Amino acid sequence: MKVGIKYCGGCNPRYDRVEYVRKLCESHAEWETEYAQEGVHYDRLYVIGGCTSCCASYEQYEADVVVKVDGMQTQ
Repeated sequence: MKVGIKYCGGCNPRYDRVEYVRKLCESHAEWETEYAQEGVHYDRLYVIGGCTSCCASYEQYEADVVVKVDGMQTQ
């Protein structure tokens, strides 16, 4: 599965977003992950926000499924 990772700008971080992604990738070693790039199609795109507003834009990316992570899922 090809997975793209998109981080928010980090202006209001409430948890360690990088650590969350590291653990996510470790638990799914079979995934092919990379920072999201325009023009690449992903099976799944993870939009990693630093707070509950999860305002990072992702419309420029192509993905079958978009998963928004706002920090509440890590607690």
